[in-house]
Amino acid sequence: FRSDAEEESLQKHEEILALPTAERQAIQSVKAGVETWKYQARNSLMYYPPGVPDLDDVFKKPRDVIHRNTRFLKDPFSQALSKTQLQQAAALNAQYKQGKVV
Repeated sequence: FRSDAEEESLQKHEEILALPTAERQAIQSVKAGVETWKYQARNSLMYYPPGVPDLDDVFKKPRDVIHRNTRFLKDPFSQALSKTQLQQAAALNAQYKQGKVV
């Protein structure tokens, strides 16, 4: 079964590949490239081709949430470090406003 986007792409693909008359060819410049590619919603790079069984569940472990992995053991935001960085940024901003960037 084909999606609407695939049908539209197939129709556009056929129109692009149709040979125009010699007069029309002289007037138009025909592009070759991405426009001539066929569009598929499910490509063979990201999905299994049709007819090949999907064995993805064989390679995946069941997902579990481990509570200890969702918590910090200590405060990740050091107040002292944060305060000194804020003071440095304020001093740098003051120097910038005076035009004396070091």
